[in-house]
Formats: sequence, structure tokens, C-alpha cells
Amino acid sequence: MNWRVVMLGLCWFLASGVAVSESRPWILSPNGLGPIQIRMPMEQAIGFAKGVGEVKETTVMAEGESQRQYDVMQGGKRLFSIEPARGGVDRITVWSATYRDVKGMGVGSTLAELKKVYPAITVNPGEGFTCAFLSQGHSGNSFCFAGMKPGPSTPVHHVYIYSVDDL
Repeated sequence: MNWRVVMLGLCWFLASGVAVSESRPWILSPNGLGPIQIRMPMEQAIGFAKGVGEVKETTVMAEGESQRQYDVMQGGKRLFSIEPARGGVDRITVWSATYRDVKGMGVGSTLAELKKVYPAITVNPGEGFTCAFLSQGHSGNSFCFAGMKPGPSTPVHHVYIYSVDDL
């Protein structure tokens, strides 16, 4: 058996991402969630989302307006939501503790843990939530807490991934 051919095939398989994304959770980043990226075409994002769970189109009230949103469900639980604007992904809201950033932060992390990992993080009130903002370049993450006065042990309720150009 030619081991060089076997190794090249294995490297191609790993680089292609085939079946790898389903075997481990996607990484939460300032630009997106796994392969779903801010501003990518919605059709493409929904295609990726269908590989994770059932995609349900819903309507929500945000900033005083009715907006479309796509909830990605698995076993009756909402994992994340994708909000469209101008034909592309405008914002991703992560509801599941399954998804973490490269430093291990996500839903369920505490305010104290966030401040330890991201000392420059900014904490401000949001729409009914208090959010810890972390922006990098033209996009960012907001780690949001239920309530308006989170303490050090308050866990993250959800995480927004968004384009700061839209703020």
C-alpha cells in the first residue's frame, strides 16, 4: 500500500471539512458561528444550518419592528437564530451552551470569567439585557445577561454576533 497516497487522501478529507463539522460544535467568533458568517447570503447560511438541525422561520419584535428570523432547533431546543438583512446574515444569536469561542466563553460563562479572559470588555445595558461587548475590526460579539445588573457570578443568557458597521 502506498502510504503517501493514503496520507494525501486523509489530508484532503480533513481539509475539506466533510463530516467534521457535524462531529464537533462550531466555534463562535466575532465574524460568525462555524461556517455561518455575518453578511454571507442567507440561502447559504440556511443550508449550513440545516446540517445542524431543523430551521424554522419566525417573526420577532426587535427595536420596535417586526423582523424575520430563522431559528435552528434540535430536539425541541433552540440552538441559534439567524437574522437576515439586505439578503445576507445580519446577526446571529447563540442560545446554546454548546457553542464556545476559542477561549471557551459562551452561554453559561459568568461575567467574572468574561472579565478575566477579556479584561478590556465593555459592559453596557442593552434591549432589556445588559451586554458585555467585544468587538474586533468590523464585527463583534455581545455576551448578554438576563436583567439589568449582572453580578460576577451571573451567567451569559445569549450571545449576539453582529457587524459593528450596522451599529
